[in-house]
Amino acid sequence: MARLDSPQADLQPITGVLRVAAALQTLAVGILIVCVVSRVFVAEHPFRTPPLLTPLAINQSLHFGNTADGEVGAFIDPVSRDDSARATHALALLTACTLWLAGGALAGRLHVRHRALAWLAAAFACCSLISALRASDHHRAMLVWWEQLSMVSAGLLAAQVFADRRRFNLLVCVLAAAAAALAAKGLMQVFVEFPATRMALEENPEGLTAMFGRQEGATFSQLVSLRLASETARGFFTLSNMLASLLLLAGAAAVGLMIDRIVAAVRAVAERRNGQRNVDISSPIAAAIVSAAPAALAITVLVMTNSAGAIGAAGLTGACGVVVALFSKTLKRHWRRAVLAVAVAGVIVAAATASWGVSQDRLPTKTMTFRWHYWTASADIVRDQPLLGVGGGNFPDAYLRYRRAEAEESVKAPHNAVVHAAVQYGLIGGAAYLAMLAYVLVGMCRPRQVEHMSAGPPADDTYLSGGIIACAAIVAVVAARSAFGGALVSMPIFIMEAVAPAGVFALALAGVYFAGRNVAHQSACRFSQLALACGAAAFVVHNMVTFSLWAPGPATAFWVVGGALLARAGGREWSIVRARWPLAVAAGLGVAAAGVLLWWPIQCQTARWQQVNQSLQAGDSAGALAASMAAAGVRNDAMSIAEAAKLRVELAQWLPRSDRPRVLREAITLADRASEQLPSRAAFHNLAANYAWAYSDLAGDNDATAAALDHARLAVELDPMNMQSRLDYAEILNMAGLREQMLAQLSAIQEIDGRLPKDSVYRLSLAQRKSIGRLRAGSGGP
Repeated sequence: MARLDSPQADLQPITGVLRVAAALQTLAVGILIVCVVSRVFVAEHPFRTPPLLTPLAINQSLHFGNTADGEVGAFIDPVSRDDSARATHALALLTACTLWLAGGALAGRLHVRHRALAWLAAAFACCSLISALRASDHHRAMLVWWEQLSMVSAGLLAAQVFADRRRFNLLVCVLAAAAAALAAKGLMQVFVEFPATRMALEENPEGLTAMFGRQEGATFSQLVSLRLASETARGFFTLSNMLASLLLLAGAAAVGLMIDRIVAAVRAVAERRNGQRNVDISSPIAAAIVSAAPAALAITVLVMTNSAGAIGAAGLTGACGVVVALFSKTLKRHWRRAVLAVAVAGVIVAAATASWGVSQDRLPTKTMTFRWHYWTASADIVRDQPLLGVGGGNFPDAYLRYRRAEAEESVKAPHNAVVHAAVQYGLIGGAAYLAMLAYVLVGMCRPRQVEHMSAGPPADDTYLSGGIIACAAIVAVVAARSAFGGALVSMPIFIMEAVAPAGVFALALAGVYFAGRNVAHQSACRFSQLALACGAAAFVVHNMVTFSLWAPGPATAFWVVGGALLARAGGREWSIVRARWPLAVAAGLGVAAAGVLLWWPIQCQTARWQQVNQSLQAGDSAGALAASMAAAGVRNDAMSIAEAAKLRVELAQWLPRSDRPRVLREAITLADRASEQLPSRAAFHNLAANYAWAYSDLAGDNDATAAALDHARLAVELDPMNMQSRLDYAEILNMAGLREQMLAQLSAIQEIDGRLPKDSVYRLSLAQRKSIGRLRAGSGGP
C-alpha cells in the first residue's frame, strides 16, 4: 500500500468525493486543535461547582445594581458555565472523530493504527459506563464518562492525523503559543493582580471574603483570605498545580521547538560558511530568536507556580531527555530494555513510598503526609466497592465517609492518578484506564518505524489549512473566554480577560508559526518530539501527587499530545474498510444522541441560571425564584435543586415578612428533594436539617423538628469528621431535649479537634468553642 505522499498515491485520480473526504478530515484536525487551545483558556474545575454562587450574585446586585456605572461591581460572573463548557468540548471532540471517520468512509480507505489502544478504550468506555449508571450522583457520573470518552477518542484521532510532520509542527507551534499566553497571565497575576488583592484584603478583609460565600466563622474567612492572597501563578485555573501540569506539556513544546529552530539556524550558518552562498540564514536565525521567548516564559512561570511536584517531574524527565539525545543510537537498539528499566525503577519508588507510609502512617513531608491520608482513605473505598467503583466524579462524596481527621480538608480528588482511577471506575475499569496510560507512555518511547501506509484522501495544502486552523484557534480563545469564562460581564473585563489573552496567543503564534514559513514547515521536529515525550512523561509523574488528569484542560492536552507522539512513532495499520460505513453512521448517531440527551439539557439549565442572575441584577426577586425553579426542573439535578433552595433562604430576608414562611417552606421542600435525589451527599442533608429546624423554631412544627433531627443524623454519618455538622446536630439535639446524645456529639467534636495539627486552620474557631461551652453549660455538663 502506498503512503499519502508516495508516487502511487499521486497517480490515483482525485475526484470531487475524495476532495470532500480530505476536507472532512482536515476539519477534524482543526476541531481537535481548536478544542485543545480553547479548553486551556476556559479551565473548567476538575470537580463540579454550584451553578450559581448565590451570595456573590446577591451581594453584587445589592451593592452595584443601582449604581450609575453598573460595570464597576460586575467584576466576577457568579454563574458557573463549567458543565456547559465540558459538554460542548466533549461534543466537539467526538464530532471531530466522526468527521474523520466520515472522510475515510467517503474515500473508501479507512485504516487505523494502534489497534490495541482502540480496544483498551472500548473496554474502558464499557466499564466506566456501567460504573456511571450505578453511581449515586448519576448526572455527574454520566457527564464525566462522556468527557473521558471524548478525550480518549481525541487521543486516538491524534494518533491517526499527526503522522504528517507538518501537522505535528502545527500542533507544537499552537502549544508553544498557548504556553506563552498562559505564562503571560501568570506573570500578570503575580506582579499586578495579587498585589492589588493583598491591598484590598488589608483594607477590608471581611467585606472582600464575604463576596465569595457565606462565612462560617473565622476558619472560613481565613481559608478564603489565604486563597485570594496566594502569590503563586495559576493562570486561568483555580489552582497552581493545574497550570504547572499544563506547562509541563505546553512548555515542553516551546522548549523543543526552540531547540529545533536553533539547530536549523546553526545548520544554515554552517552551510553558508561552507561556500553555499545562496543559503538563507536570516529566516532560521529569526525563527530561533522568536521561538526562545515562549520557552523562557514557560520555564519562568513554571517555577513561579511553586509546584514542587511539577518542577521535580520536569527536572527528572528533562535529565532523561538529555540522556536520550546523547545516546539515541544505543537506546534505539535497546529501547525495550530502557523502558523496562524505567518501569522497574518506578515500581521500586512506589513500593518504597508505600512501605514508608505503612510503617510510619505518614510520609516524609507535611504535604505528602496529607496525600498519604487521602490515599489510605481511598483504599478503604476501593475495598468496599472493588469492581465498579463509585462512578466518575463521585469521589468527593464517597471520600467524606472514610476521611481521617488528620487529613483536614474535604478534598475533591485523591491526588494520585492510580488511586483516582481505581476509586472512580473500580479495579476493572481503573485497570483499563491505567493500561491506556501505559500504552501511550511506552508507545511514544518506541523508535519511529518507517512502514508503508495506505493511501487516504488527497493531501491538502497544509500551510494554507494550517494557517486557517491557527486563525480559528485565535478566535476560539476569545469565544471560549466569552462563552464559558465569564468575560462578558463588562467591557473592561472582556478586554482584559478575552481580547488580551487572545492577543498574546496570536502574537506568539505569529512568531513561531507564521514567521519564517519555510523554517516552520520544513525543519525537522526531532527535538520537539523528544521534548513533548518528556513533557508527557512529566505530566504523568506529576499526576502521582495531583489530579490534572481529571482537570479537562490539561487532560485534553495530554491525550492529544500522547496520540500525536504515537502517530510520530508509527505503527501497523488495522484495516476497517468493510466496516467503515457502519462505524461512521454509528458514530454520527451517537454524537447526535449525546447532543440531544446530554448537551442540550445542560445548555438549557445554564441559560436558566443566567436568567436567575439577570433577575437578581434587575432587583426582580420573584423572577429569580421562578427561574431557579425552572432551572432545577430541567434535568432533575440535585445540585440545581439545592441551589434553588439556597436562593430562597438568601432572598427571604429581602421579602415582605408575610412571604417569608412560604418561601422557607419552599426551601425545605427543595432541600428534601435534593437529599432524596442524591442521598449520599452530606451537604444536602445539612441543608435540609438547617432549614427544617429554622421552620420548626418559627412555626412550632413537630414534624419539621423530627425531619431536622433525621437529616442532621444522616449528615454526620456521611461526613463524620465535619465538626460543624456535628455542632449543628448538637444544637438541634439540645433544643429537642436529647441532652445525652448532644454531649456525645460535643465529645466527638473535641476528639476530632485534638487530632488536627496545632497550626491547622481547620481547628475549632473561637465562635465554635463558645457554642460548645454554652451547650455544655446549658446541659449541666462540665
